[in-house]
Amino acid sequence: MINPNGVAVAAGFFDGVHLGHAKLISSAKQAARERGLPLCALSFLSHPDDLKNGRPTPLICEADERARLLTEAGADDVILLPFGRRMMDTPWDNFIEQTLIGQLNTRHVAVGADFRFGKGAAGNAALLADFCAQRGVTCQIVDKLELDGAEVSSSRIRAHVIAGNMSAAARLLGRPHFISGEVGHGRGIGRKIGAPTANLPLPEGVCLPPYGVYVSELEYNGRRLPAVSNIGQKPTFGAGPPALETHVLSGPAELYGEQVRVYLLEYLRPEKVFDNEMGLKSAIDTDIAAARRYFKAVD
Repeated sequence: MINPNGVAVAAGFFDGVHLGHAKLISSAKQAARERGLPLCALSFLSHPDDLKNGRPTPLICEADERARLLTEAGADDVILLPFGRRMMDTPWDNFIEQTLIGQLNTRHVAVGADFRFGKGAAGNAALLADFCAQRGVTCQIVDKLELDGAEVSSSRIRAHVIAGNMSAAARLLGRPHFISGEVGHGRGIGRKIGAPTANLPLPEGVCLPPYGVYVSELEYNGRRLPAVSNIGQKPTFGAGPPALETHVLSGPAELYGEQVRVYLLEYLRPEKVFDNEMGLKSAIDTDIAAARRYFKAVD
């Protein structure tokens, strides 16, 4: 439904909603306030490169989490458009006229300096600004953010996550990388050996760090609880579907059915196969001790 008074729009894909995206949202929010407009973040359900490359792009987070992060960053509303062949073949000026102005009643638009859109990615920030000026729409082009001598980008963060460099990814994200989902039932092995876990299936289409053990935090009811997590297939007892298992160092005993985020703070060791339960329990005890030392050091 078109807002009769118009909206301000921050447009981009916003994978991960990193520090560069937060800069764009903050700048757009300030401009929206000055104009008395709500701020809408405009993105897509799937990455535009999926169609161009013929394969899914591994993302930092799923679409629903991206929407939540955009809201947390300051957007009053989030619109995730489907991206299919029709959208990909839409000329850049038609996208502005039909979608930004016609559908959304955009009165102000904010984009990154490298924003590209329309058929063949022919539209860019400069063309957007010129076209909007002709329609009485103000346009704000926000410079890219640089950190440690390079641009803060989703592709840079994905590379850190895939390599297991969690602290480097967190520096660019402005928060630790996380995996979210609903806690389900596992095989009960952790509980049997005195280290019960909250079990999450690994989301499809999301880039994952290497299988192994991580110092982590589990966010539940607005609190982040110190924890240790394992990502992998639990090979000691017969490999199963990949999952994220998190043992909270001190917290609620039961989380079944709850929506949680698990923040991955530091890689401890690769996933291993143990000869028996006692070997696994000994390793878990060592992992828990390492996690406690980590949290004591950062207190």
